[in-house]
Amino acid sequence: LEKEGEVWFKVNQILDKNSRANTLKNIKWGNKVAIGMVLDDLYKMIKNPNIINYYEIKNDNIDEVLEVFVRTNSGGYTLKKSDLLMSALTVKWGETNLMNAREYVDEIIREVKDCGYEIDKDWVFNAFLMLTNTKDLSPKPSTFMSEVSQKIFDSREKIKDSIIKAFKIVSNFHLIEKGLTTKLAMIPIAYFIFEKKII
Repeated sequence: LEKEGEVWFKVNQILDKNSRANTLKNIKWGNKVAIGMVLDDLYKMIKNPNIINYYEIKNDNIDEVLEVFVRTNSGGYTLKKSDLLMSALTVKWGETNLMNAREYVDEIIREVKDCGYEIDKDWVFNAFLMLTNTKDLSPKPSTFMSEVSQKIFDSREKIKDSIIKAFKIVSNFHLIEKGLTTKLAMIPIAYFIFEKKII
Protein backbone atom coordinates (compact mmCIF):
# COMPACT_ATOMS: atom_id res chain seq x y z
CA LEU A 1 0.00 0.00 0.00
CA GLU A 2 1.41 3.38 -0.98
CA LYS A 3 0.23 6.36 1.06
CA GLU A 4 1.58 9.89 1.27
CA GLY A 5 5.04 8.98 0.03
CA GLU A 6 5.29 5.82 2.18
CA VAL A 7 5.05 2.12 1.40
CA TRP A 8 3.06 -0.02 3.82
CA PHE A 9 3.02 -3.81 3.78
CA LYS A 10 0.38 -5.96 5.47
CA VAL A 11 2.40 -8.07 7.89
CA ASN A 12 -0.11 -10.92 7.76
CA GLN A 13 0.89 -11.41 4.10
CA ILE A 14 4.64 -11.71 4.76
CA LEU A 15 4.57 -15.52 4.53
CA ASP A 16 3.09 -15.31 1.03
CA LYS A 17 5.98 -15.13 -1.46
CA ASN A 18 3.63 -13.96 -4.22
CA SER A 19 2.42 -11.07 -2.08
CA ARG A 20 5.99 -9.95 -1.40
CA ALA A 21 6.88 -10.20 -5.07
CA ASN A 22 3.76 -8.30 -6.15
CA THR A 23 4.51 -5.56 -3.64
CA LEU A 24 7.98 -5.01 -5.09
CA LYS A 25 6.62 -5.24 -8.64
CA ASN A 26 3.93 -2.60 -8.10
CA ILE A 27 6.05 -0.03 -6.25
CA LYS A 28 6.31 3.03 -8.49
CA TRP A 29 9.10 4.84 -6.63
CA GLY A 30 11.88 4.30 -4.12
CA ASN A 31 14.71 1.80 -3.83
CA LYS A 32 13.17 -1.60 -4.59
CA VAL A 33 16.32 -3.42 -3.46
CA ALA A 34 16.26 -1.75 -0.04
CA ILE A 35 12.52 -2.37 0.32
CA GLY A 36 13.05 -6.02 -0.68
CA MET A 37 15.75 -6.39 1.98
CA VAL A 38 13.40 -4.97 4.65
CA LEU A 39 10.70 -7.46 3.63
CA ASP A 40 13.22 -10.31 3.70
CA ASP A 41 14.33 -9.29 7.20
CA LEU A 42 10.71 -9.20 8.35
CA TYR A 43 10.12 -12.65 6.84
CA LYS A 44 13.16 -14.06 8.67
CA MET A 45 12.05 -12.55 11.98
CA ILE A 46 8.57 -14.05 11.64
CA LYS A 47 9.93 -17.47 10.69
CA ASN A 48 12.62 -17.58 13.40
CA PRO A 49 11.02 -19.26 16.44
CA ASN A 50 13.68 -17.79 18.75
CA ILE A 51 12.74 -14.18 17.97
CA ILE A 52 8.99 -13.86 18.07
CA ASN A 53 6.02 -15.63 19.55
CA TYR A 54 2.57 -15.37 18.11
CA TYR A 55 -0.87 -16.51 19.10
CA GLU A 56 -3.30 -17.23 16.30
CA ILE A 57 -6.87 -16.12 16.92
CA LYS A 58 -9.46 -17.97 14.89
CA ASN A 59 -12.04 -15.17 14.84
CA ASP A 60 -12.11 -11.38 14.76
CA ASN A 61 -13.75 -10.86 18.15
CA ILE A 62 -12.30 -7.56 19.34
CA ASP A 63 -12.67 -8.47 23.03
CA GLU A 64 -10.61 -11.65 22.58
CA VAL A 65 -7.96 -9.72 20.65
CA LEU A 66 -7.80 -7.18 23.49
CA GLU A 67 -7.35 -9.85 26.18
CA VAL A 68 -4.49 -11.49 24.26
CA PHE A 69 -2.87 -8.10 23.62
CA VAL A 70 -3.03 -7.00 27.25
CA ARG A 71 -1.55 -10.33 28.42
CA THR A 72 1.35 -10.29 25.98
CA ASN A 73 2.18 -6.59 25.78
CA SER A 74 5.12 -6.11 28.12
CA GLY A 75 7.79 -4.42 26.01
CA GLY A 76 8.19 -0.71 25.51
CA TYR A 77 5.28 1.49 26.58
CA THR A 78 2.80 -0.85 28.21
CA LEU A 79 -0.70 -0.10 27.04
CA LYS A 80 -3.48 -0.64 29.53
CA LYS A 81 -6.93 -1.91 28.74
CA SER A 82 -8.31 1.60 29.13
CA ASP A 83 -6.01 2.85 26.34
CA LEU A 84 -7.64 0.44 23.92
CA LEU A 85 -11.12 1.23 25.23
CA MET A 86 -10.29 4.88 24.60
CA SER A 87 -9.33 4.04 21.04
CA ALA A 88 -12.62 2.20 20.51
CA LEU A 89 -14.66 5.13 21.83
CA THR A 90 -12.59 7.66 19.87
CA VAL A 91 -13.15 5.74 16.63
CA LYS A 92 -16.88 5.43 17.25
CA TRP A 93 -17.33 9.10 18.16
CA GLY A 94 -15.23 10.12 15.19
CA GLU A 95 -17.51 8.15 12.86
CA THR A 96 -20.79 9.54 14.15
CA ASN A 97 -20.27 12.73 16.13
CA LEU A 98 -16.98 14.24 15.00
CA MET A 99 -15.93 14.81 18.60
CA ASN A 100 -12.68 13.78 20.28
CA ALA A 101 -13.50 11.29 23.05
CA ARG A 102 -9.92 11.43 24.36
CA GLU A 103 -10.19 15.17 25.05
CA TYR A 104 -13.52 14.62 26.80
CA VAL A 105 -12.13 11.91 29.11
CA ASP A 106 -8.99 13.95 29.81
CA GLU A 107 -11.18 16.92 30.71
CA ILE A 108 -13.08 14.85 33.30
CA ILE A 109 -9.82 13.62 34.84
CA ARG A 110 -8.44 17.17 34.92
CA GLU A 111 -11.54 18.67 36.55
CA VAL A 112 -11.62 15.92 39.20
CA LYS A 113 -7.95 16.69 39.90
CA ASP A 114 -8.93 20.33 40.40
CA CYS A 115 -11.23 19.07 43.17
CA GLY A 116 -8.21 17.46 44.86
CA TYR A 117 -8.63 13.83 43.72
CA GLU A 118 -6.86 11.55 41.27
CA ILE A 119 -8.75 9.23 38.91
CA ASP A 120 -7.63 7.44 35.77
CA LYS A 121 -9.19 6.33 32.49
CA ASP A 122 -10.17 2.94 33.95
CA TRP A 123 -12.29 4.71 36.56
CA VAL A 124 -13.91 6.96 33.95
CA PHE A 125 -14.87 4.03 31.71
CA ASN A 126 -16.37 2.16 34.66
CA ALA A 127 -18.37 5.29 35.48
CA PHE A 128 -19.56 5.53 31.87
CA LEU A 129 -20.99 2.01 32.03
CA MET A 130 -22.88 2.59 35.27
CA LEU A 131 -24.20 6.04 34.40
CA THR A 132 -25.57 4.79 31.06
CA ASN A 133 -27.26 1.80 32.77
CA THR A 134 -25.29 -0.67 30.69
CA LYS A 135 -26.23 -4.25 31.57
CA ASP A 136 -22.71 -5.63 31.26
CA LEU A 137 -20.47 -3.56 33.56
CA SER A 138 -17.22 -5.20 32.45
CA PRO A 139 -15.40 -2.70 30.21
CA LYS A 140 -14.91 -4.22 26.75
CA PRO A 141 -14.10 -2.62 23.38
CA SER A 142 -17.23 -4.13 21.79
CA THR A 143 -19.34 -2.35 24.41
CA PHE A 144 -17.86 1.02 23.48
CA MET A 145 -18.23 0.24 19.78
CA SER A 146 -21.99 -0.29 20.28
CA GLU A 147 -24.95 1.98 21.02
CA VAL A 148 -23.42 2.64 24.46
CA SER A 149 -21.00 5.08 22.83
CA GLN A 150 -23.94 7.11 21.53
CA LYS A 151 -25.58 7.08 24.97
CA ILE A 152 -22.38 8.46 26.47
CA PHE A 153 -22.21 11.12 23.77
CA ASP A 154 -25.84 12.17 24.17
CA SER A 155 -25.43 12.53 27.97
CA ARG A 156 -21.81 13.67 27.98
CA GLU A 157 -22.36 16.99 29.78
CA LYS A 158 -24.67 15.45 32.37
CA ILE A 159 -22.22 12.58 32.94
CA LYS A 160 -19.29 14.96 33.41
CA ASP A 161 -21.27 17.27 35.70
CA SER A 162 -22.47 14.31 37.83
CA ILE A 163 -18.92 13.05 38.30
CA ILE A 164 -17.55 16.48 39.20
CA LYS A 165 -20.47 17.15 41.55
CA ALA A 166 -19.85 13.83 43.35
CA PHE A 167 -16.22 14.75 44.07
CA LYS A 168 -17.15 18.26 45.13
CA ILE A 169 -19.66 16.86 47.64
CA VAL A 170 -16.99 14.57 49.15
CA SER A 171 -14.57 17.50 49.22
CA ASN A 172 -17.12 19.57 51.14
CA PHE A 173 -17.07 16.86 53.81
CA HIS A 174 -13.27 17.40 54.02
CA LEU A 175 -12.49 13.84 52.92
CA ILE A 176 -9.05 14.18 51.36
CA GLU A 177 -7.47 12.03 48.66
CA LYS A 178 -5.68 9.73 51.12
CA GLY A 179 -8.86 9.21 53.11
CA LEU A 180 -10.74 8.00 50.04
CA THR A 181 -9.44 4.45 50.03
CA THR A 182 -11.34 3.37 46.93
CA LYS A 183 -12.44 5.72 44.17
CA LEU A 184 -14.95 3.14 42.93
CA ALA A 185 -17.13 4.17 45.86
CA MET A 186 -17.62 7.50 44.09
CA ILE A 187 -19.36 5.95 41.08
CA PRO A 188 -22.66 5.15 42.92
CA ILE A 189 -22.67 8.74 44.24
CA ALA A 190 -22.23 10.07 40.71
CA TYR A 191 -24.97 7.67 39.55
CA PHE A 192 -27.38 8.95 42.22
CA ILE A 193 -26.68 12.55 41.18
CA PHE A 194 -27.11 11.60 37.51
CA GLU A 195 -30.43 9.81 38.06
CA LYS A 196 -31.88 12.36 40.48
CA LYS A 197 -30.70 15.23 38.28
CA ILE A 198 -28.93 16.92 41.22
CA ILE A 199 -26.77 19.20 39.07
